This record gives sequence, C-alpha cells and structure tokens, in this order.
Amino acid sequence: MKSTVLDLRTLSFVLMLVTAFLSVTMCFIWRIQRTYSGFGWWTIANLVAAIGFLFLSLRGTAPDYLSIVLGNCLAVGSNLLCLEGNRKFLRLGSGKWFSVGLLAAYAPLMIYFTYADNSVIIRIAVSSLFIGIISAHNWFIFNRSVQNQTHSTYRFARLTYFSFTLLMILRIAGTYAFSDINDFYAPDAIQSITYLIFTGFAILWTFQYLVLNNERMQQELQAAQVELEKLATIDFLTGFHNRRNFFEIGKSEIQRAKRFRHPLAVVMFDLDYFKQVNDTYGHAAGDLVLTEIADVCRKSLRGTDVLGRLGGEEFAVLLPHTKLSDAQTVAEHLRAVIEANATEFFSETIKITASFGVSDLTDYDEEIEIVLAKADALLFQAKRRGRNQVAADFSGNNSLKLAAV
Repeated sequence: MKSTVLDLRTLSFVLMLVTAFLSVTMCFIWRIQRTYSGFGWWTIANLVAAIGFLFLSLRGTAPDYLSIVLGNCLAVGSNLLCLEGNRKFLRLGSGKWFSVGLLAAYAPLMIYFTYADNSVIIRIAVSSLFIGIISAHNWFIFNRSVQNQTHSTYRFARLTYFSFTLLMILRIAGTYAFSDINDFYAPDAIQSITYLIFTGFAILWTFQYLVLNNERMQQELQAAQVELEKLATIDFLTGFHNRRNFFEIGKSEIQRAKRFRHPLAVVMFDLDYFKQVNDTYGHAAGDLVLTEIADVCRKSLRGTDVLGRLGGEEFAVLLPHTKLSDAQTVAEHLRAVIEANATEFFSETIKITASFGVSDLTDYDEEIEIVLAKADALLFQAKRRGRNQVAADFSGNNSLKLAAV
C-alpha cells in the first residue's frame, strides 16, 4: 500500500527528538524533585529510545549493524527498561532475567533477517511481536497490582499498555495484509501511522510516569500527615488517646449524649503501687506492664468505647450509651483482667492490680471535667479503702457503693 505519506526517516528523527527531550525533562525532574524506585529506569529508557531512533534514522547512511540491528535492539531495550522501571515502582522485584532472555532472543533474529534473509516485513513483524509481548507484560503487572485497582492512574496505565499491545498486533496484521515494501523508508501508510502513534505513546507514557511518581508522593505526604496527627493525639506507649485528645472527645460525647438523651458513663482507674514496679524492675519493665495492661483493656472493651491515658499510670474510659450499673460491670471486668494479667520480664513475673472509680453524666453536668472529677473522687475512695476494687456512686448525693474484692 504505497501513497504519498509522511517520510519515515523524518518521523524516526522526530521520534528521536521527542524521546530525547522527554529524557532530558525527566532527568531535570529527577534532580529537583523526590522520585521513587523505577523513575530512573523510565528516564534511561527514554534516553535509550532516543539513541535507538537516531540510529534507525541513519539507515542507508550508516552500516546495517548500527542502523538496523543496534537501532532496533535499542528500541526494544528501551521498552524492557520501562518494564523494569514499572516492576521497581510497583515493588514487584526485578524481572531482569525475563528482559535479558527476551533481548537475547530478539538480537539474533534481527541479525538473521538483516543479513541472511533480508526481509523488512518480517523485521517489522518480529519487532512488533517482541514489543507487544513487553507491553502485555506491563499490562499484566499493573493488573496484578491489586492494592492500586481503585486508583485512576493505575487503571489508565493498564489501559495504555493494553491498547499498545493491540496496536502491535494490528501492525503485524496490517503489514502482512497491506504492506509490500523492500525498503523500510519507502512510503507506506501503515508504518507512517504506526510511527505517529509511537510518538503519541512516548509522550503519553512519560506523562503517565510523572503522574505515577507525583501520586506516590501525595500518598506518602498524606500518610505522613496521618502519622503526625496520630502522634499528636495518641499516646505512643499504650496506643490510647492522650490527655488532650481524650478531653476533646469527651466534650463531643457529652454534647451528643445531652442532645439525644442517651446515658454516658466514665471509668477512671489507676494501677496500684506502680511506682514499686519501676523502682524494683526498672522503667523498661514498667513500660512493658503498661503496654500489656493497655492491650488487655482494649480487648475487653467495645470499639465505640474511648480509652485515654491521662498521665503516668492513670487511665480513663468513656462509655457511650452506658448506664452506671453497666459501667460498674465493665469496670469490674477490667479490674479482674488486670489482676489476672502476668507480665513476663526476663526471669521475673510481674503482677499488678488497679483501683477504679465510676461515674455517669447527670442533667447538671456540662463539662467532661466534672464527670471525670466525680470518677476521680470515687477512685480515691477505692484506693483509700484497700485498692483493687471498684467504687461507684448510685445515690446521686456522693454516697458510695463499693464493689470490693
């Protein structure tokens, strides 16, 4: 199929300029912006493609081993470098043996169909087949990256590689059906259209790589922001809410409880004689005890309950939708699991108990501090009466009911 079409030599040179410009652009970004594993491979891939298309554009003026064999090998190699970059970026590990094996199989075929059986059509078909295999593999690894299925950028990457694979299949079919060329640079609509599409995909993929890199950067920034917010609101040792955050949540819970007229209870507890643990076994042992106590308490409570570390060995629990009697039951359960817990520290077994104060929200309470102050007073009463017990006020006039052991 011959007609007046765009000159392929010119298109090869244009493609070389485009890929060279894209490579320089990516090098610049590589230097000034944070990039991730794989970005360097993409950058080098564009550079290798530019060199390959430069050699291809010299066909007829340079030896065949440069302008045909090496030029085509570099073009295929640039696709393999992109594949390696994609694998690195997606954290899939290296696929170098696949790439080396594919290139090792491709090079002898180029040599054979250049010197032993000089066939432009077969060279086009073989090159398209190998590039199609690489593109299909790129589609496969992006499709395999299940954790990124919801990201539009990754879906777009899969679509581009799938489309390019189909293009290579159509190029093979179109070349055999409509092309009858003995000279690659003879006017041919199929190859001219293909080279124009190559140029479009080179630009598209470079843009895609930049977006993938920026998206990864945004994901890390968001994760870092979440971590900073967590550090600002969560006690690093126990994983409970810190004092400031606990009071903020308590304020919101009180407002909600009053608005919707549902009960709210507060439990405060303090580990008995905890200072002796630090003095006897050291602060490392004390931290381990706190961590284990926090873990057993967390497992004993609902997901809607709010745990806070108010300081040292003093803790509080907000119990939404919980009456005072039920809160006392919860506190008694916590007291029992803490007493049953045994912390192994080297050859030592450390056991500890806790004292509890339980209060609930009344119509007269407006601030979380008031409810906590009542619970704290009850906690003090429990400690004064022997520790390892729960104190709760059921009378409404500060008389105490003790659930002693």
